[in-house]
Order: sequence, then structure tokens, then C-alpha cells
Amino acid sequence: FDERDVHCHLSSLKRVDARCRNSAVSHRDEALDATIGCPRCDGYITQRAAEDRNHVTGCLERAKHNKHAAAAAANGMQLVVWAGTTYGGWGAEWLSLHLQPEYAKRLRAEKQAGGSGWETIKWKQRLYEDMCIEIARANYAMLKERTLPPRVA
Repeated sequence: FDERDVHCHLSSLKRVDARCRNSAVSHRDEALDATIGCPRCDGYITQRAAEDRNHVTGCLERAKHNKHAAAAAANGMQLVVWAGTTYGGWGAEWLSLHLQPEYAKRLRAEKQAGGSGWETIKWKQRLYEDMCIEIARANYAMLKERTLPPRVA
């Protein structure tokens, strides 16, 4: 990730969060944009949200694509969106493009080496747990900053 080089949208002053390069995988850069939404917000409390676990993250992903996809393509980059929820949910796009292929690759390698696959399962579980912890910490920090009275010396 190169967070200093995020010039995808200089003409509109809109920027993605990072420009990712991995020449071992592809010579095409990725424009990464991340977002987190709260499923308790009024716009997300719908019958569809109750029936579809990806409703909130899907809405967030679509909004990011509408905002950045054309400029990313014009700059020769693939837009990659990570959408999450304040409850720890992950968007289907990130999971299918990055996490699931990495998980399958690790699982295959572990089983070819004679393993049971348990180490790879633990890797994925730790990844989910670590992200949920980071989201919880960020939620607490935002609430603390905005709701606690100022400290008096």
C-alpha cells in the first residue's frame, strides 16, 4: 500500500484511501477505498436488510463504485472496495476478491504439506477477530471523543 500516492481523483478532489501495487501479481495498480457503515442507521433498517446479511455492505460498496470507478478506470487502475459495518461485518467484494482466494491458497498449501487445514482456519479466524477488535476500538475512540465531558485538571 502506498498511502502517499492516492492521486486517482485530482480533477474532482476526491481521493481513494490508497494505491496498491504488487508487480508480482499484476502490473495494474489497485485503487483501494474503504468504508464502514452502521446497520442501525435509519437508511439501513429495512425488510431487505433483515433478510440479506450483505445489504448494508452492498449499499456501501455500490456507493464507492459510483464515486470512484470511472476515475480509477481512467487512470488505468482497478477499484477495490473494502466495506465493513460497525458490528464487524465484511463486504462480499473484498471477501471474494482477496480473502477467499488467499484462504483457499493457504488451505491447499497446508494440506499438500500434510496438514489438516486447522492452521489456515485459525489464520482466518484471527483475521476476523483482529478486524472486529480494531473496529470496536475505533468505535470507542469516536464515542469517547464526542460524548465524554472534558477533563478538568
